[in-house]
Parts: sequence; C-alpha cells; structure tokens
Amino acid sequence: MTVYVRRRRYIFAIHGRPLRFSRQRKRPNRERSATLTVSTLHSITLRDVAHHERLLAAYGELRRKGGRAPGADGLAFDDLSRAEVAGVLRSIWRRIDDGTYRPAPARRQRIPKRGGGHRTLNIRTIFDRAVGKALALTLSPLLDPLFFPTSFGFRPNLSHLEMLAAIETRLVATDSWVLAIDDIRQAFDYVPIATAVSNYRRLLGDCDLVRLIEAVLRGHSGHQRSRGIDQGCPFSPVTLNVVLHDILDRPLSTDRDLPPLYRYADNLAFACNGVPEGGRALQRARETLQAYGFELKGQDGPPVDLRQPDTHAHLLGFRISRQNGRAKYELGDEAYEELRDELEQAHLSDQPGLTARAVAQGWLWGHAPALETDAEAGVIRRTLNTAGRAGLRGELSESLLRDSIGRAREHWEATRSRAMQARPMIPDEDSLMIRSAPRAGDPPVSSWEGTEAGDSDGPF
Repeated sequence: MTVYVRRRRYIFAIHGRPLRFSRQRKRPNRERSATLTVSTLHSITLRDVAHHERLLAAYGELRRKGGRAPGADGLAFDDLSRAEVAGVLRSIWRRIDDGTYRPAPARRQRIPKRGGGHRTLNIRTIFDRAVGKALALTLSPLLDPLFFPTSFGFRPNLSHLEMLAAIETRLVATDSWVLAIDDIRQAFDYVPIATAVSNYRRLLGDCDLVRLIEAVLRGHSGHQRSRGIDQGCPFSPVTLNVVLHDILDRPLSTDRDLPPLYRYADNLAFACNGVPEGGRALQRARETLQAYGFELKGQDGPPVDLRQPDTHAHLLGFRISRQNGRAKYELGDEAYEELRDELEQAHLSDQPGLTARAVAQGWLWGHAPALETDAEAGVIRRTLNTAGRAGLRGELSESLLRDSIGRAREHWEATRSRAMQARPMIPDEDSLMIRSAPRAGDPPVSSWEGTEAGDSDGPF
C-alpha cells in the first residue's frame, strides 16, 4: 500500500522505497523537450483527455490515492459498484462531448488553521473530481517541461527537499546568505480564471478541450465566477503553476537586477547578496502579483542576513541558519504538532497501525534536513511521545524509527549532492533576453503566445 502524506509543504510517497529523481538536463535538451511538448499539447484532443475510459482510470486513481470525503451529493467511493460508476462516467462523457457538462455544486468545509482562523475547502463530487483528475493526469506531464527548474511545487520528483538543496547550493556557491521569503495570500482563491483559460488556449489546439478546462475551473457557478479555483479539484494545482509561471516566474526571470526566484507553489524565496537586494526582490514580486489581483502575506518580515550572529529564517517548515559555511535546518514544536495531526487521522483508516507507521516514516523523510543535525535519540523520543499523544504509541518502534531516520538522511545527502554538483542557478545572457518584464502599471500580458524552443526553457 502506498500512502500519501499531504501537507501544504510537501507531498511524497511512503513505502520504504526511495523516490525516483530525474537528472537535470543540459539546456539544449530542455529546449528540445519543451518544443516537443508544445507540439504535443497542440495535438491533444478532448477525447484523449476525457473519454469515459479515461475518466474511469482517473476515478480509480482517486479511489486508490485521493481523499475519501464525499461531495455535496453525499456519495463516497465505497457507495457505488464499478458498473454504476462506469454508467455515470459514460453519461458525464456524453455531456462533455456535447458541451453541456457543468460541475455540480461543491461542498464547503472549513478547516481550522493552527495559527488561528480557518481555510475553506470546496470539495467537489467524486465524479467531478474524476474529470479534474483526468485533465491533470494527461496534461501535467506535457506541461511540466515548460516550467522553470526553480519551480518546485506540484511537480513530479521536485519536492520541497529539492528546493532547499537548490537554495543551499546558491547560498554556498555565491556567498549569498540573505534570504528574502514570503507567501502569496490565498493563492488559489485569487487565480484570475480568464488569464488561466487564455494560457491554455494558447497552448492547446483543441477548442473543445479548452472549453472543458474552463468549465472545470469555473465550477458550478459558470461565468459568474471570474476569480478563484477550488483547492478540492485535482486540476487546480496544475493551473496554479501555469498561471504563476506566466505572470510571476517569467517576468522576474527577465529582470537582470534580481536574484533568481525559488518558488514552491505559493511560497517564494530569494537568495540575495544583501538585505537591500532582498527588499527589491520582494517589492518586485509584490508589484508583479498585484497587477493580477494577488498579494503577498508579508508575515515573514524583512530579508534575513544569515551571516549575522543568532539569526535564522523560516522556510517550508524549517528554521534555517548558517553554520560552518553551510545551511543548518532545525524543527520546532509546530512540526511535531503536525505529525500528531497526521497520526490522529490514522484512526480513520482501515489499518490504523500500518497507516501510522507510514505516516511516521513519511514525516521523517520530509524533515530529513533537520535530522542531519538533531540528535537521533531526541528525534526518536519526541516522535514516540507524539505517537503516544495520538493514541498510537504501541504501533511505532525505536528500530523502525532509527531505520527510517538513516534512510531519510541518506536520501537528503544524495539530494543535496546532486544540487551541489549542478551549476549554480545563475541566469545567463541569452536566457535574460526573453522579453521585457511588465511593470505593475502595465496591462497583463500572457507569455505563452508565440512560445518557441528558446523561449520555453527556464532562465538558468
């Protein structure tokens, strides 16, 4: 059984096996890959994506790995037979094919935040989720080569660990020990749907497929909804990356006065030479996002110079400081509270013990950078105590945790070694000559139009 631990900061598979990673290709190969991808995207048809057999495969994927919560209709995956599911999906395909498909209303569920307040998930029906999943399964592999190598969220084999390793590579290689960090406020809720649809229209050759994408993004409200996409839809993460690549990653990559942007979904980070440069980078990102209705939270404060004594920055759940010329990662109490939350959810599964062990292994894997410096005995003790508070102390053993910590450390070292062996993320002259970046006062311009090989590659 493969268990997915889903947190805002990381998604990874857990089954005692190392994840596969793709090696960084040289620039000419990336350009060739991007050219082939654009061509393939133009040839994809509606039937390739949403035929009832595709929908059935997407439904099966969701049933194996997706969330179990029902939608507004109250139906869950275990409520219907395979024959009943196939019949419903054939009906949905007919509506998609004749252009009358419209998602059902979503069920709104408020999720409390640890720091206070709530976030709202719009959970679609299991069948509408299958439509979104079919889009994601087909289009994600084709869109992925178009994104920059400094974009890490919602992409295969590019987890938060790869982002941390890439940032540390730049910190060490360029002696740029100032981190400027911020998050986009409620990024999914402020996605301009017209901009997203325009991007897909430029990339895809089938108008009927674009029509389906627009229907999925707008949801039951249809054209009354102009902004915001549902986090409960499997196609939303793909769309968020498409939009932010176009309106944020590209414009900032053309600014010769800025350090490279590292982005994990809606988390932004710049590794800078000084605090003033970090301030300019954040201000530039703020202005660029504001032109499209987004805003930064501003909760991470001003840029942090890690060369100063007793200074640290918070990024992707880690407390980062500088020690002996390298980045040092530490965990706080919040990380263990998140582990407790995940373990408590294990009681809802059919096999709580197996799920709890998988959750603990995944949590250790995802926090591997901090395990390098934290004492193993202390991590094991706190993990066992956390499991005890969740009522699952007897399901974990010291030997299991010790083995998991060892493999997590090895994986992190391999990840960091690959990043260190690659060239630093510094833009070259050719990659900066893509186009002039729009300023905050300029009208929004999509950069997907007229995409060519050299224009599709990342800035580095």
